[in-house]
Parts: sequence; structure tokens; C-alpha cells
Amino acid sequence: MTKRGPCLVCECGAYAYPHRLTGGKCDGSEWAGSYYLHIREECEYCQLNNMNICEVATGQENVRHCAAYQTFIHSGDDTRLPIDESTFQEQYENYQYSQG
Repeated sequence: MTKRGPCLVCECGAYAYPHRLTGGKCDGSEWAGSYYLHIREECEYCQLNNMNICEVATGQENVRHCAAYQTFIHSGDDTRLPIDESTFQEQYENYQYSQG
């Protein structure tokens, strides 16, 4: 049996339930688009950010080449994407509150 590395959970419309990012019908484009829209920490110097358009979100590139995907895999961060604006605001406010 081979050991699998960490995986990210995606909540896109590919399935009606949270699922493994890049598994089956999930291509990661919604995840990348939500990251690009709401978080964007890894996007500035990402080679897939072409003139402020995420090539993963548009389906031109595979999410496995995405700088944010690589960072999430290595960090073990369990943030679930995509999220809508109200969910993002709520999470951000909770984060700020917890920081003091």
C-alpha cells in the first residue's frame, strides 16, 4: 500500500458534498478562483497569474501547478474553498477577533 500525501478538501459544485480537490470531476478551477478572489497571498508572484487573471481559475492550467495549492499542501492548512463573500467576511472577522 502506498501512502498518499496530504489532500485539500474542496466544496465546489462538482459534487454535492465536500470532496478531495482534484479528485474525479473536480478540476480545482473553482478552488483557485476563490483563493484568487478572497485570499490571494500566493498569487502576486505566481507564474500562473497572467496579467491579473488566474490561469488555473480559467481552466488553462492544472491546479497542481498553482503556488497556492503547493503552499496549502505543504502547510497542512485546512481552509475549504470555494467560499462566497459573506462566508469570507465571517471567517475574516473571526480571525481578527481571535488575534486580539
